[in-house]
Amino acid sequence: MNDSYLRLCSWGGPIFCVLFLIGFIGFADFMPPISPANSAQEVADIYKNDATSIKIGLIFMMIATSFTMPFVSAIITRMKQMQNSSPTLVTTFVIVSAALSCFLFVLICSWAVSSFRADRAPEIIQAFNDFAFILLIWPVSLIPVSYIALGLAILADNKQQPIFPRWFAFLNFWFAVLAYGGCLLIFFHEGPFAWDGLIAFWIPAVAFFGWYIVTSVVLLQSKSPALEK
Repeated sequence: MNDSYLRLCSWGGPIFCVLFLIGFIGFADFMPPISPANSAQEVADIYKNDATSIKIGLIFMMIATSFTMPFVSAIITRMKQMQNSSPTLVTTFVIVSAALSCFLFVLICSWAVSSFRADRAPEIIQAFNDFAFILLIWPVSLIPVSYIALGLAILADNKQQPIFPRWFAFLNFWFAVLAYGGCLLIFFHEGPFAWDGLIAFWIPAVAFFGWYIVTSVVLLQSKSPALEK
């Protein structure tokens, strides 16, 4: 089996991270995130004063999201090649990954709506901003499930030379635990559990982008069974 296209797709993870963070940090200036404690007028003023740079940042983020799809396809291909590959685990990973891509598209569109008419009622802008940031962090029902499914599939691959190293399975489980930090954000406007807090945002964000980088490395190092010597 020719792994050329798979290796090309494996770069989708780092490309996604770079482009998304350029848009999120460099142009939209959403790092740190807009505080959930801000008033409607304060939120509206941010979108009004920085409308152009936010829109440019959203373009970067939207383009970045498209690279997650070939990247996930490469992972799914490897999961299917594992010994004792479970169709249930593969299907779970496929469903969750597809849903996550949809979530990313919707939240970027929500930021776009907030910046599209910056002169509209502040409460409307705030509502779309709230929706986007909550959607960015709160889908704890999705992200950990994909990590767990991948981790279990790796542990089930009991070949002498498995597709992915076993340590990567346990790292996926650890990433899953860290992703649950945002589950309480709907109760808080300030502090570590708010959507701009240490536990709800910063730790899960490092785990989220870190997963793409680490997964890209193990993908590039992996080989199809037919190519193994």
